[in-house]
Amino acid sequence: MKLAILLVLAMLPACKGSEPKPDPKSRVAVASAAKAPLEVVEVVKPLDSAPRRPFIEDEPRRLEPVLGRSKVSPPASLTVARLTAETAQGALYAVTDLDAVDPTLVAFGVQGMGADRLDCRVGGKRPAFAVLFTENFSGPPKLALRFAGETPVAAGLSVTCDRAAVVPVREPTDQGATLILKLPAIAGEAGKTLLPKVHAAIADHLDARASPSFGGQRGGRDAVLSFAAHRLRAVGTDGSDDLQQGRVGRSDLADLMALYTGLTSVEEALQTDRALRLRAVSAASTGAVSLASLKGVSLPAHPWAQMLSELPGKAKPIVEPLAYAVPADILYLHFVDLRSLSALARDVEEWLTPFVHAVEGAPGAYDVSTRYEQQLIVQRTGLSETFGHLAAKGVALVAGDPLLREGTDVSLLFENPNLALIEPTLEGFVAQARKRRPDLAVSTTSVAGVEVRITSTADGELSQHRAIVGGRLILSNSAAAMARFIQVAAGELPSLASQGDFQYFRAVYPHGPHAAAAAGGEDGFVFMSDAFVGKVTGAAFKIMLARRTAARADLRALGSTALTHGLFEGGLPSDRTALSHSPFASALDLKHDDGRELSYDAQTGPRSAFGTLAHMVPVTDLLAAWKDRTVTRAESEAYEEFQTGYQQYWRAFIDPIGVRIKRRDGGWALDARMLPLIERTEYDELLEITGSQTIAAPAPDDGLLWQLAVARDSKMRRKIDQTGRAFGGRAELGLQWLGDWVRVGLLDRNAVWDANMALNKVRSIEFPERPNRDSILGRLPVFAEAHVADGLALAATLTAVRIFVEQAAAGMVEWGSDEPHAGIPIVQVTQGRAASAGPASPFTLRYAIANGVLILGLSRAALVSRIDAAISQARPETAAAADTTQVSLSYARRTADAPLARIFAGLLEELSAPAHFLARSTYEDLSRGFAEAPDFETAAGRRRALAFLGFVPQSPFGGSFSVDGQGRTVHDVVGTEVEVRVDQSPITRTELWAFLSALSTAHATLAFEGEGNHRGLHTTFTFTR
Repeated sequence: MKLAILLVLAMLPACKGSEPKPDPKSRVAVASAAKAPLEVVEVVKPLDSAPRRPFIEDEPRRLEPVLGRSKVSPPASLTVARLTAETAQGALYAVTDLDAVDPTLVAFGVQGMGADRLDCRVGGKRPAFAVLFTENFSGPPKLALRFAGETPVAAGLSVTCDRAAVVPVREPTDQGATLILKLPAIAGEAGKTLLPKVHAAIADHLDARASPSFGGQRGGRDAVLSFAAHRLRAVGTDGSDDLQQGRVGRSDLADLMALYTGLTSVEEALQTDRALRLRAVSAASTGAVSLASLKGVSLPAHPWAQMLSELPGKAKPIVEPLAYAVPADILYLHFVDLRSLSALARDVEEWLTPFVHAVEGAPGAYDVSTRYEQQLIVQRTGLSETFGHLAAKGVALVAGDPLLREGTDVSLLFENPNLALIEPTLEGFVAQARKRRPDLAVSTTSVAGVEVRITSTADGELSQHRAIVGGRLILSNSAAAMARFIQVAAGELPSLASQGDFQYFRAVYPHGPHAAAAAGGEDGFVFMSDAFVGKVTGAAFKIMLARRTAARADLRALGSTALTHGLFEGGLPSDRTALSHSPFASALDLKHDDGRELSYDAQTGPRSAFGTLAHMVPVTDLLAAWKDRTVTRAESEAYEEFQTGYQQYWRAFIDPIGVRIKRRDGGWALDARMLPLIERTEYDELLEITGSQTIAAPAPDDGLLWQLAVARDSKMRRKIDQTGRAFGGRAELGLQWLGDWVRVGLLDRNAVWDANMALNKVRSIEFPERPNRDSILGRLPVFAEAHVADGLALAATLTAVRIFVEQAAAGMVEWGSDEPHAGIPIVQVTQGRAASAGPASPFTLRYAIANGVLILGLSRAALVSRIDAAISQARPETAAAADTTQVSLSYARRTADAPLARIFAGLLEELSAPAHFLARSTYEDLSRGFAEAPDFETAAGRRRALAFLGFVPQSPFGGSFSVDGQGRTVHDVVGTEVEVRVDQSPITRTELWAFLSALSTAHATLAFEGEGNHRGLHTTFTFTR
């Protein structure tokens, strides 16, 4: 189950390189160049033997083969049918036609080979780019070349072409191979024929490399390569911009105003438009509409005061003081002290971030917490570990919107701060920051009579606004956010504590000593209010966010323009002026649609009034600076489209969400409620099954366990009863006996790993000899259980099932007895004699009834384990009436190297394969664009990656990237794309495996609770390590 198995490692973008510069005055005729042979220096082919794996049924698997390669003797040369060369736009272009039937090229696999698997690098010092291709997937293979500068190329320059390996290896061509060629002398005169031909070949190559396929699974796209491909097609043959000005349609603007999950794809689509030099029509030509004339999302509010009075026991809200200091429309996180906040942030980084990285398929790390700590000029661990609960009596972390990756206003508030402890520490942080950024400036300003100290840099990387407001210390990265805190203190804006939804949730989740008496106390509380949802769906926010997203696409496009230049010209343009003279840039790349200009520097990347890719200006600040408060007619129509769709989906109320957080057993416990339920969703289907039935959820014990409450009058029961009567004509073939719940589980045993190997779910190199899958699956420790409410009805049902089977398939199935366990009879169902003509089936179904639970399983060991569990537990019907669980899912690890944990890791590794490709590809974008290998182990290297990409390329498999002496990108876990290191799965060096191997238990529950206005969703999630 090798990692590389998971990877169909698609190739590096085609290469750039260079060659020794000859005398610029020398000229070589094209005709003479055509007569020179293209010499084959070396061919490296894969070894014939593939690694083999033993199959051992009772031991964990281990696998450590490496795909090998060997050199073979090449022919003396390839036949060059024709070589043509021209100069254009400051570059030398050449195309060679090769012999279509040459055995070397046939063996290497040029013809019919996907472009994403071929990658060529040109030797020497002169920047150059080469691709092997065939026109229209047929005809003789060709080598297309682009050299920076128009001077001739001396003979003897090498071109190294790699064919990437495909894992698992099923055919000889799936293994990696290398072809090294030597070029003849090349020179050309000015012309216009080859540039579009070579650009088209390179663009097709980059397009293929930007979006490879992984065993049929297609991942995301490398935005830089995709941009470069589109830009090559857009560059005119005469050096003109070939601008295509078109109007951004209403549906495109509506996409910009969509909810946040789709913003990345919209941004990438806009970047493609920039690459093709498509631009929106000027806003001035589309007419202006007053923002005040736009109707926002209008949904009725809950009757919170009435709902408070209806709570059981007339519960009263207990509210923490900091809730009176923050605006009502923010995302609010409150913690009892700095240690709790720091511990949660650390665990999110170490546990949640790697999991999200794997599932999301992101090509890198966004360094969210690090970026905001640096921007606020604080050190989380320094504050929390030094002072802990002594620094303040409470701390709140608030954000203006959920766009943390792109940039938002983030603020820290301290209740009753110990300024004698905190302020010297903050000054120490500022002194450390100034060592790195000598341009760090300090100033003060007065906002409504409150002195605000501003410590910042011009590019926004550092931006701390510090003030004492109402006796509370506030740190914010936003001037507008600080002004809003001051307005709340002056009574000019409503506070969160004044809102009915917050008071209701603080009655359900009371703060302080009341929290200690409920659910084991509280370390933190998260709240998303009605007002917050109303703000981020309002016209002003959505339209300004759409503008900022379009501006971010401009910034990404300018960064990609610079990297495209570096890819072909051997390094980034030094500054904005140099970039403006690039053959791949135009004046339009250097300004936004509204005419505001973008700046650029090779070290700090693109920047504009909207910020940088690492630190976009918060929407809160952009709104505060919006003076004319007018929008275009297209923006107005797009918002109306968004508003109509939103109101149709959220038919009843906007939904506040509250989450109580508690540290426990080295992990965390979360208890959350959401009001109301969204109508006409999958929740309705679940409600039809569970109704108002509640159950007791067992604590995590062994492996996976899923449990579902079943209402006595559920539609599922009725359908099964009707089906039973229709099929067998017997009323007993139904669920009259079923009690309150059903369960399905899987024990954490080695047999689970065996089944995974047999089914090849965690992909690996194919078995030379397949094991007996049925035999392995017959031992799978899977089970199902059901609560028995009526034992006599169950006996009647089992009897009816047996009669029906014997009548329908006489002799095919036999009932018998297995050895009892703990005095509990075990019935087994096996293949009957009438079916014995074929091979005997290894499957045996066993069932037993213990302590009011019907248990079914394939493995006797699993059945015995579940009988013991049923005997040791209280009878299901004795569950406490206050238990409101209706659906639960739990996991418990038995050993450090648990089979289920290894399977989860392997599946996530496979899911992460596209993310690994994108990480490697974007690392290459930077290394080839910068003309040097970036070092992400340094803070400067990470900042530069964030400046050009908005993220730091990072493989979900851990490890790091580098460039070897031959120009190949190397990952220290996976290797190169032609020489893949196939490690065992899971890859134990990854953060993902660190999370899964440390996870001891996880338990999630879901329940519908309340009636009428109180109807909502209650969920809990706990994990320990």
